[in-house]
Amino acid sequence: MASNYGSLLMVFVGLIFFVIGGYWIVSDILIQKNWRLASAQITFSDYTSDYDSDGSSYWPDIQYTYTFNSNSYSGDCCSTAMDNPDDAEKFTKSNYAGKTVKIYVNPSNPSESRLKDDLHPFSILNVFFAAFGAIFIIVGFAAFFTIK
Repeated sequence: MASNYGSLLMVFVGLIFFVIGGYWIVSDILIQKNWRLASAQITFSDYTSDYDSDGSSYWPDIQYTYTFNSNSYSGDCCSTAMDNPDDAEKFTKSNYAGKTVKIYVNPSNPSESRLKDDLHPFSILNVFFAAFGAIFIIVGFAAFFTIK
């Protein structure tokens, strides 16, 4: 009986990971599908470092301005840390101050925007979460139905 609880726990943990990964994938796809593509002007580009017990993380800080429906807005990027300072430097150098870039703007709330280069529905992290969850769900259900 205890093994059944373990297999149900695997299913539960798997569901959590699967839902999180699936949400990230679907939300980025919906942004690309439903939001409007617009141009923005980068006003600031750099990255910050964060050091803790897990190691180092590098956060690109890209700030931009844009006009949508004759109103001016500002936005920033990025929501994902990078493990390698070279990647963060490359990203910020390719998105330098003064550069015109493409962004997605939420037509229902134009102050909400995302840098086009920051949208990756099928990024390694998103797919890992969804796949990890799916594997746990499958193994958990298989264990639950085979344990007597």
